[in-house]
Amino acid sequence: MIAAGPWSREVASTAGVDIDVRPQRGQLAALEPRALVLKHSVFWSNGYLVPKADGTIIAGGTEEDSGFDDRPTVAGIATLLKLACRLVPDLGAASLLRAWAGLRPVTGDGRPIVEAVGARNLIVATGHHRKGILLAPLAAMQVASLIS
Repeated sequence: MIAAGPWSREVASTAGVDIDVRPQRGQLAALEPRALVLKHSVFWSNGYLVPKADGTIIAGGTEEDSGFDDRPTVAGIATLLKLACRLVPDLGAASLLRAWAGLRPVTGDGRPIVEAVGARNLIVATGHHRKGILLAPLAAMQVASLIS
């Protein structure tokens, strides 16, 4: 089984299989507002704000083709902060606690891969992009179905 996220192509190549998946950087910022400014998540076309139980707010979701470079950039974080202030103006007074980035697995056609490939008994489950955590239960059911 190969479920190596953005590294799936490299792992699959060791089994002689080529799969169409590449890394995409997603940047995030943790904000600490001075007062409660958000009770529910806000999703916008190019980002989101998610309030956490401790009162902080996570601003996210850039989508950048950066290879395996998972470092946050000034431009990426600035984009998130600008969106946060546009969606909730009171966030302009928030403190920036942390900025980070991660890599997501994306496919050429944008559709996840959950299938048996190449070598006998080799199953690939990858390419779920920014919805990986949400699609994990469905992917697990598909993998179980392929095994049985």
